[in-house]
Amino acid sequence: MIKRAKVAFEKCWNAFQREFKLMEPEIRIMKPVPKGIKKSNHEYQLPCSICGEIAIGYKIGIGQFDKEEKLLYRGIICGSSLNKGLADDLFESLENEDLAGVHEFMRKHHSYEGLDAYCPECDKIYCWNHYKLEEEWDEGFYDCTYGECPKGHKRMIDD
Repeated sequence: MIKRAKVAFEKCWNAFQREFKLMEPEIRIMKPVPKGIKKSNHEYQLPCSICGEIAIGYKIGIGQFDKEEKLLYRGIICGSSLNKGLADDLFESLENEDLAGVHEFMRKHHSYEGLDAYCPECDKIYCWNHYKLEEEWDEGFYDCTYGECPKGHKRMIDD
């Protein structure tokens, strides 16, 4: 009798463990996303703080409409060629992972809105999948774009 009870208990216990495993949430250990990636002395990338996709890129090169090397910027909705002489200041901020400094650099040398993929309140970069974008149109013409980060901070990212 005790032997049959042990066998029955073992079957129940194994069935319970199989079912419990199905209900258990999957635990994934993700590597932390770096604030910046140095590809070379002349190229940096800023990944999304959530998924790691590259949201912003900087490199020294010749842009589509340039005749000489420039500091090329590519964001989630904007891109431009900046004076190559500015690269050292920018690359220093990137080397120090100073996103606020990069944002201020872009406000000074690119546009008042700064980095289009950056949330100043979070001090994080988000890709276009994680930074909810909303374009505004005025009488059929593009006016501006607002971005809202996953934490609900909203700001104008392009005007």
